[in-house]
Amino acid sequence: MSQPQKIGRRRFLKHIGAGAVAVGASAAGGYGYYQYYYGRQPPKPTPTITQTVSPTPTTPSPTPTPTKLYSLEGRLFFDYNGNGMQDGEEPAVANAKVLLKDNVKNIDKVIAETTTDSSVYYKLDVPNGNYRLFVETDKKFRHMCRSAEEFRLVKYGYDIELNEPKEVNIGMMEGIFTLPYPRKAKILRTLYYFDVDKRNYYTRDWKGGNETYDQHPGTDYSMPISEDIVAAAPGRVNYTMEGQGEKVEGMVLIWHGEVDPFGNSFYSLYGHISKVYRYIGEAVKRGDKIAESGYTGPTRGEEPHLHWSIGGRYESSWIDPYRDVSNPESISYWTVDNKPQYPGA
Repeated sequence: MSQPQKIGRRRFLKHIGAGAVAVGASAAGGYGYYQYYYGRQPPKPTPTITQTVSPTPTTPSPTPTPTKLYSLEGRLFFDYNGNGMQDGEEPAVANAKVLLKDNVKNIDKVIAETTTDSSVYYKLDVPNGNYRLFVETDKKFRHMCRSAEEFRLVKYGYDIELNEPKEVNIGMMEGIFTLPYPRKAKILRTLYYFDVDKRNYYTRDWKGGNETYDQHPGTDYSMPISEDIVAAAPGRVNYTMEGQGEKVEGMVLIWHGEVDPFGNSFYSLYGHISKVYRYIGEAVKRGDKIAESGYTGPTRGEEPHLHWSIGGRYESSWIDPYRDVSNPESISYWTVDNKPQYPGA
């Protein structure tokens, strides 16, 4: 076996360098061939994803339904006879303010208001609901009514339930009392008035005259026996007594409830009657026949007459239905100031 040929260090490094160059060239050639044969493929572009967003469907806003309004209308008039209807020459009440207030949540809230003129009418257009109707007018009007069966102080107003067009006519009154007999009664004269002078041995009627007698607690109307006697205001019969000659005075007592702005409850008394046509506890309206005139009980020897008083439960609290013309604080309890009217039309 031949011995391996020894080469020098310089020669060895020369061969190694040549080999390295050959390998590098071969690798470069291979890479170039690869590029030549296959070509350089451009990088695939990242696909752009286009997302189509469907628009959110919009629900059209509903057209608001207009609030339905109902008409509340009527007439305001000076109700001379207190029957809630405008009769004869009863005039309109002009320049009166009519207010409709909430009657459920806020009783002081004004929902609508208007003012009457000489045409009598008022009109308010409001949604359905529960209201309270108030009238603000001349202070002389303390009472109002819608029929001969009732009356009330102006300050309390009327409850109104409105779910359809409605007509509410209101009669305005100064007091609540009409005459205690109908127009057809044969009244001869006013015999005696109420004695407004409370001192003993002094007498004075509401006009400042002396058509009365000392401590007389009512008004006497001279009339024949058996004339119709009627309720001077709506109320409820509180007491009755059939008359029996001079020993037992026939009478009817009617309770009317709260009458004046001071909260006083009033009665009316019909005395010297002969027959009674109502029973205790019965409700009566203005102008209802309650009795017939007579000549019963102590009459002081006067002619047949009706004694009529108004006021509290007892004689000591009776008051004059007329306004004392000499007393600025006095008020009239007639429907028309110091001018008593017949009940009914």
